[in-house]
Amino acid sequence: MAGQERDTAAPSVLGGLQASARRVVREVTNGAAYRALVAQAKYPVGAMLISQTILGFGVAAVLSHSLGKVAFGQYAVIITVAGIFQLIAAFPVESGLAKFIAESRQENPVEVPAYYAAGFAIRAGSGGLAMLVALLGAGWLSTAFHVPGLSAAVVVACLSLCVFTPLAQFFLGGIQGMEQPARWATGNLLNSLLVFPFTVLGALGLARWGHGQSWLFAMLAVGWLLACLVCGILARRAMGFIWPTQLQWRYVRRLLPFLLPMWIVPLVGFGTKTVLKLYLARKCGPVPVGQFEIALTLLVHMGTIYQACMIIFIPAWSRLYIGRQAGALLHSISQVRGALLGAAFVYGAILVLGGQWVVPAIFGQDQIGAVPAARIMGLTMPLMISGWVASSTNVVSNRTGNIGWANVVWFSIAIPLGILLTPSLGSLGTALAWCGAYIVFAWFYISRARPFFREVEAWAEEEGRP
Repeated sequence: MAGQERDTAAPSVLGGLQASARRVVREVTNGAAYRALVAQAKYPVGAMLISQTILGFGVAAVLSHSLGKVAFGQYAVIITVAGIFQLIAAFPVESGLAKFIAESRQENPVEVPAYYAAGFAIRAGSGGLAMLVALLGAGWLSTAFHVPGLSAAVVVACLSLCVFTPLAQFFLGGIQGMEQPARWATGNLLNSLLVFPFTVLGALGLARWGHGQSWLFAMLAVGWLLACLVCGILARRAMGFIWPTQLQWRYVRRLLPFLLPMWIVPLVGFGTKTVLKLYLARKCGPVPVGQFEIALTLLVHMGTIYQACMIIFIPAWSRLYIGRQAGALLHSISQVRGALLGAAFVYGAILVLGGQWVVPAIFGQDQIGAVPAARIMGLTMPLMISGWVASSTNVVSNRTGNIGWANVVWFSIAIPLGILLTPSLGSLGTALAWCGAYIVFAWFYISRARPFFREVEAWAEEEGRP
């Protein structure tokens, strides 16, 4: 009997894999999915791509060309150290704010200011705590990273990472909840146009005028302060208010259980980057850290397409889910998933096959050593997008615990692999660890999304009954 069970189980698993593969091929090759996505998301995606190209590629390229390998490596280390303090400020207020504002507009509009006030209190508290910890711990951590002379630059960097940037994103989250993607996209685009000139000014001061790394990060802070002010003005126009009403703690208590599991995402993400970069710096020096930073920048650039699309679809899917509009919800998820996976395959193939031209063209010929790591990130892109799309179902259906566990699993794979591969392979080994962790990450998310789809498919059957 046991042998017969194994014989029947194997074809069943194989059949399921084949059916899943056929579904993915249908979704990726569905031209209507791409047309629908472009029609709904062309301005938010375009604006965010331009913005992140400027803030990602543009900033990295300017600094890489201007500073040289050693100073650019120091910049990467400072960002890594400051990212530790950003873990506190990275409490994902915006991930819940947009959803709860959108749902309140549907069910009880008077709750919109109350959720906004609760989110503002959480955002201000986490940012203030992060800066306090940075002031107390920057010196010790800078010494641990073997850059004790850069502790002041770490504190200045935290102004951008822990205060101004999160506050700007908070204002944009309010706009997202009001489902005004065009205004959100305008704010995102203006952020980059304000920050980039100050980045150039900071790079010139460091490379040509003899200023230190603190000057560079001070200029970045000024740029983000202006961006924060602009986003606040746009939020005021979208919502009708900008300063929160009287704080009601019951709304804070509603937000926190939803947000706490999602906080693991930035904790794990920054924590993994910090550990792996620290290990890479100690074993191989600052140059491979800069190479890995370049590869990671290329990977994150693909993520901006997903993030821009979710500005539109997370609020929309949340409303469809609450209203049990199963057919429309399943159709929209299928189209978005297919189009995003198709984009990830194309972008990844460009890096895998043409990395030897892409990396030097953007970051300079002396960064040719980053090509192997960039190719691995090209392979990682479809895995990342598969997991992220599946994770969105947990946000929509209030199953955020799955998000926390998925990132714990990812962390538990990435760190051991990085420790194993980095000493002999440098930045390539760190990128391989990143990719290996995403294989398990994507599988975990997809498997945990099945209850959501079973639930919604049951609703769809009810819709089809006479």
